[in-house]
Order: sequence, then C-alpha cells, then structure tokens
Amino acid sequence: MAESQASAKESKSKGTVRLGLVGAGAIAQLAHLPVLSKIKGAQLVALCDNDGPKASAIAERLQIPDVFTDIEDLLELDQVDAVVIATPNHLHEPHVLRALKSKVDVLCERPMSLTSRGVERILAAAKQSGRKVVVGNNHRFRSDVQQLYRFLQGGWRSGSRISRSRFVLPRTWIEAAAPPPSRIR
Repeated sequence: MAESQASAKESKSKGTVRLGLVGAGAIAQLAHLPVLSKIKGAQLVALCDNDGPKASAIAERLQIPDVFTDIEDLLELDQVDAVVIATPNHLHEPHVLRALKSKVDVLCERPMSLTSRGVERILAAAKQSGRKVVVGNNHRFRSDVQQLYRFLQGGWRSGSRISRSRFVLPRTWIEAAAPPPSRIR
C-alpha cells in the first residue's frame, strides 16, 4: 500500500490525471477505453463494473491495475483523481453524486440525470464539493455543430430558445446499408 501511495504522489507531481472508469459496457469499450488509453497526461488506474469477470478480463487486457464491482470501493482508492461514468442512464445521477461526495472530478455520459431536478442536485453537489462535472456531449466538437453554433451566435435566432434538428441520410446510403424489404427473404 505504501508503494502505491508513493506511486500516486509521483504520478500527481508529474501532472498525470489518474482516472477510474465506472461501467464497462458497449460505450465504455467502443469509445472510452480506446481513447483513455491514448490520452497524454492521463492514466487509467481503475475499472468498475458489476460484471466482475468482464471487468477483470478488460483490465487484464489493457493493464488497468485495479478492478472493482462497486463504485464505493473504487472511490475509496486514493489514486483516483477523476472518474468517467459510463453506466446505464438511470445510474448516472447516483454515481455522479457519489463521486462528487468523494471529491473527484467527473465526466458523465449523457444524460447527466433523467430529470431536471436531478441535474440541479448534481450542479449543487459540484459547487459544494468544488469539483468539475462535464457531460460527454461529443457532438459539440463536430464541425457542422460548431458552424450552427456560430450561426446562432450571430443573432439569427431572434428570441428563439429551443430548436430541434435531425440528421437525414441520403436514400442511396440507406439502400446500400439495408436492402428494401422486397429483397429480403
């Protein structure tokens, strides 16, 4: 234990952010794990999932030192500076609140909560703990979304506060991906 605490202090002094990932489902395996392992200045030190054998197999493959089946145990680990919450949506709010109570920063998959009151609780907890909470809105970095943002900032909206949009694929793309029902047997 003394060795891991010394390692934690050394890691912190080098500016490395030590991360814990909560949830090892599809979004974690397809999006978070491949990216987190490549971020300079970040080290994935713990993985938590209620499916222990799956979490252990992933951790072994990616050389993640600590594996947990309970978020409480992960948050007791002194080596975690921040957590990524990638659990099912109904668990986001309680997991984020628990992480903030433990004084760690949080990146949470969307939605942060299933209710607006839940979001208010999270924001109040973040303010009280002095920690950061970020929602994984990955589309904000897409060039088309940034262009729309700049367009709206230019004064076009004239009082509009809500907008809805959808992404429409060209018919040829849809047909190439899935043949029309008449071709399916």
